Order: sequence, then C-alpha cells, then structure tokens
Amino acid sequence: MQPSTGRLFLGSHRRRRFHVLTAVVILGLYSLAAGRAVAAWAASTHEPPLDAAAASDTSANGRATVIGADRRTFLAAVATAAASLHGEHAAAISGGGKDFSGLTLKASFQGGDYSGKDFSGCVANFIDFTKSKFVGCRFFKADLADSKFTGSDLSNAAFEQANLDGVDFSGANLEGAYFTETIVGAKNFKGASFTDALIPPKAVVQLCRRPDVQAVAATSES
Repeated sequence: MQPSTGRLFLGSHRRRRFHVLTAVVILGLYSLAAGRAVAAWAASTHEPPLDAAAASDTSANGRATVIGADRRTFLAAVATAAASLHGEHAAAISGGGKDFSGLTLKASFQGGDYSGKDFSGCVANFIDFTKSKFVGCRFFKADLADSKFTGSDLSNAAFEQANLDGVDFSGANLEGAYFTETIVGAKNFKGASFTDALIPPKAVVQLCRRPDVQAVAATSES
C-alpha cells in the first residue's frame, strides 16, 4: 500500500522541525563555549568584576557562566584597544601631543621657522619668539604671558583663548591672524601689521584707545 499524501507531508514537517532544533542546540553550545572563553580571558586580566552579583551565576557544579559584568568588561577592553589605535590624536587633546602642544617651553625660538606647528596648551612664559616665522601656527589656550614676538611673522596664526598678558607683538606681521578677547592683555603692538586680522569688536574698541595701536593706524594711513 502506498503511503498517503498527508503522511508524507507530516513526515517532511517533522524532519524540518528536527533540523531546526538541531541548529538551535548547536548555536546554544557555540554561545556557551564563547561565553566561557570570554570568562577565561576576563579572569586572566585580573580585573575585579563590576558587580559580583551580576558578573556570574554559579551553577550546581560550581562553575560560573558569564553574564552582565564580564561582558561589559570585555566590551570596555575592546573600546580601550580601539582608542589606543588613535593614541596620537588623544594625546594631542589631553596635552603633550603634536609638535609643542601641552609642553612647558624653556628654550629660545628666536630666528627659526616653525610655520604650521601646533603650540596649543603650551606654557611659554618669558620665551623669546622674536624674528621667527610662525605662519599658520596654532596657539589655542597657550599660556604665552610676557613672551616676545617682536619682528616675527605670525600671519594666519590662531591665538584663540591664549593668555597674551604682557606679550610684545611690536613689529610683528599679524595679517590674517585670529584673536579672541584675550588680545587686549598684550603689552605692545607698535609697528605691527593687522591687515585682515580677526579680532572681536569689543576688543577692537579697547585696542583703538591704546597709544601703541594708534601708532600702527597712523603708520598705515600715511
């Protein structure tokens, strides 16, 4: 007797269900093995779990399965590793990074060409920057108090939020340079060139009252 169509369909359906269940079991075993591998890795780092209650669930045989905190520890480690690939950029932000950024400067920079260099966040008090080229340099939040840039080329340089108290810019080329309100703390602009320099309006009003800046305006008009 030939089997009916209904029985053939039922048998095929059961086989498909069996294959699906088999795949689920295999996937579960793979996930368990991966979890144990992560647990072994986390233990080798000797890092304490973030939360002992969430870090493991001890089973009857005394072995811990990874949940919660160990996974977070693993993800944190991956993030740390990824950040290390960009260590140079991170260092430039936090200090001690590119070029002279974040450094405490002691030596003289007189007579050199430092165009395009980054001096962001550096401490450079009473430093001699005279007769040098600093074209396009960045002095973001640099502490330049009481330093001298006499006769230097600072065209297109950026002094955003830099400490310029007591700085001598006499005879300097400041064409296209970018300043914030801290420019008013500078000591001397006599003979400096401000063509196309970007200066906040309030700072311009204060600077125009100063004899050294008025001397620059008179020279430009003659």
